[in-house]
Amino acid sequence: MSAGQPAAGSTILEIRGLKKHYPVRGWLGQKGLVKALDGVTFAVQAGRTLAVVGESGCGKSTLARVLLGVEPATEGDVRVDGRARSELTREERLRSVQMIFQDPYGSLNPRKRAWQLIAEPLAVSGKFSRAELRSRAVALMDKVGLRAEYADRYPHMFSGGQRQRLGIARALMLHPRVLICDEPVSALDVSIQAQVLNLLLDLQQELGLSYVFISHDLSVVRHLADEVAVLYLGRVAERGPCDRIFNDPRHPYTRVLLASTPKVAGALDSGQAGAAANDARFRAVKGELPSPLNPPPGCVFHRRCPIAGERCSREVPAERQVAGRVVACHEA
Repeated sequence: MSAGQPAAGSTILEIRGLKKHYPVRGWLGQKGLVKALDGVTFAVQAGRTLAVVGESGCGKSTLARVLLGVEPATEGDVRVDGRARSELTREERLRSVQMIFQDPYGSLNPRKRAWQLIAEPLAVSGKFSRAELRSRAVALMDKVGLRAEYADRYPHMFSGGQRQRLGIARALMLHPRVLICDEPVSALDVSIQAQVLNLLLDLQQELGLSYVFISHDLSVVRHLADEVAVLYLGRVAERGPCDRIFNDPRHPYTRVLLASTPKVAGALDSGQAGAAANDARFRAVKGELPSPLNPPPGCVFHRRCPIAGERCSREVPAERQVAGRVVACHEA
């Protein structure tokens, strides 16, 4: 860890009761409210990775945009190093959190050379000469495994894995404390995914970076994460250490996710999790994610949950400590 980096275990990024609601209007003029995030709370520790998982539509990408500051939160608190983000200057916000985008093709300007793409976050300040920007960009290219002679190439001249390395280098240009990784390997070939993941791990160890790693691939999450937050319909179902979540899941939705992922389910069958995780009821769960425009009353998962009771349809479960993690479930 370089000088000036925070001590391991200290909280870098903290969100409390984060909500993001979108007003909408229907065909007949009815007004509604899409609750993309509805009270999310977690903390990211220095030098560690928090993975955010859940099926499509659970609010993962909305969370990324709000944390980055692209969209304002409807309600809730986002704090960096104990300071509210609203108290930070624009430069402090840019240097605190940056993002690696999912699409290494669409996230790069095809008209700019590699070094210009990487230097762009620093170039907007107007404080550095062209030569200084190029020098810094080339140094970052080396750090992410790209040759200096590639500096003048355009994005279409790189492979998918190389383009994602460009995206990583660009995110590192301002020396951020936290990187939001929004499905950073999902668009890459399987053979390239491991290379990019190992690069992220090496950079984390070298630079003391903290990651918010957003993914639907639980096999990748198990390899990379220290903590896991399971989202369902904009709310945290379960949150805690990665090994506890995978080896002893307590929320019914977490069990459903693990049972539906072939590689992870195979590991569970081999005896790496308790009997509750292997219960056949969670492999046969039915139904689709409800609409965030009209979420179910009580526990938002109760209509799909195989162990839901009468109370689950009436009362929203509060987050509580269960066996070393936080679970929002009446039956856990």
